[in-house]
Amino acid sequence: TDFQGTNCQVVMTSVSGHLFECEFPPEYSRWEAYDPGICFDIPVFKRVKKDSDSEAIKRNLQDQSRGANFLIIWTDCDLEGENIGSEIVDVCRQTNPRLTVKRAKFSVIQEREIRQAWRTVGELDMLKAAAVDARSELDLRIGASFTRFQTLQLRPQFQDLDKMILSYGSCQFPTLGFIVEQFEKVLRFKEEIFWKIQVILKKNSESCSFAWSRHPVFNHRVATSIYESCVENPAATVLGVDKKPKEKWKPLPLTTIEMMKFCTSRLRMPAHKVMELAESLYRKQWISYPRTETDIFLDSFDFHELIRAQQTNAAWGAFATHLENGGFKVPRKGKNNDEAHPPIHPTGGGNAEM
Repeated sequence: TDFQGTNCQVVMTSVSGHLFECEFPPEYSRWEAYDPGICFDIPVFKRVKKDSDSEAIKRNLQDQSRGANFLIIWTDCDLEGENIGSEIVDVCRQTNPRLTVKRAKFSVIQEREIRQAWRTVGELDMLKAAAVDARSELDLRIGASFTRFQTLQLRPQFQDLDKMILSYGSCQFPTLGFIVEQFEKVLRFKEEIFWKIQVILKKNSESCSFAWSRHPVFNHRVATSIYESCVENPAATVLGVDKKPKEKWKPLPLTTIEMMKFCTSRLRMPAHKVMELAESLYRKQWISYPRTETDIFLDSFDFHELIRAQQTNAAWGAFATHLENGGFKVPRKGKNNDEAHPPIHPTGGGNAEM
């Protein structure tokens, strides 16, 4: 394979997320021996995770990079991907400190994008990698200090908590607050019966529904009185007709949040089930990566390559052909781009049973 004008042998391998984790020195592992507040001051170090997979991945990276000249990082182009890339560099340079490190940047797995990323490799953004390290350290210090504090304080007061750890997470705790708030709101809700008048005009095979401009009535006697008045005087007078054009905008490209909102409200699916199915479709290469905040396709995005892949599908192949024959229009552009992944879109499955 040609790389920067030189013919070379390329070996591809992979990781499964972060290799490292933040830890306190082992001498601070005894909770009762120290005030929980010490977690804000004691040193923190990073080490390879203690699970067997991480150790095996570390050995594989070092074996593959031992005789290499270049190390090219192809992780996701977001903060986490940059940090994972820096961890890979640290591991590989333990056995090959002379490695030249480059960074391939891409946002979608399409041949044209991958080839362009290969030709234009750059540098790892160590500031982004450091930002993730800072967040990880904060999560560890805050989580450990409050977990130790509330566990040690509450255990003596409640016998059932004798062997339990009352954990605290800086993200999970506020989320739990929102859940409890909504739960209590549902408990406080009291049903009230109300009435409203609805008028439907039918002529031939057409009908027109007229909505009541006032709010629903909670007094049955008042609602009945109004209804009886309408029955006694069924003739109505049209006082005015207002006409105005109505535009229906094309939907924005699909983000994770919008996918979750649609599936939970329209399909009545639990949120966790939505993500399970989306990730399953992603693993089968039917859709793009389902975790994205991007609602804008880049100008370089190759829609037609994806459309052609759907032309053989029995259900919508004819529509894909229509798009290829001049029916395609570029999607609307939103305002959000996480610079890591494109909006959720079909990538394959043209010949598959969906």
